[in-house]
Amino acid sequence: MQALISDEKIDLVVSYINKYENDNNPFENRKYSISRFSQKAKYYTVENNEILLKSYEIIKTGIKPTDALHLTSAIISNADFFMTVDDQILKYKTDEIKIITPIMFVIQWDKETKNDD
Repeated sequence: MQALISDEKIDLVVSYINKYENDNNPFENRKYSISRFSQKAKYYTVENNEILLKSYEIIKTGIKPTDALHLTSAIISNADFFMTVDDQILKYKTDEIKIITPIMFVIQWDKETKNDD
């Protein structure tokens, strides 16, 4: 995933909630690495009423508030995919974005790129 982003084959979206969580990361080496990698983002979402209102709707389905903010930020930024390993988020159903595990994304990416050849 990181290689695809670094090679600019896919775009990274980072949201204000990513920054908030990373700023509160107690592990300095991880905090630094995440901060540096986040600089590769093509898009950055900031908090706004649209994100907050949509997040409230997602929270009502049982998704944790922070996770809802992550997911909503991806939806509002028109991302094609939201990658997660969180079972609760993976069970959330929406037509607005494809929620997928990183492994499933790589499998799909491999299939699509082989079909392009």
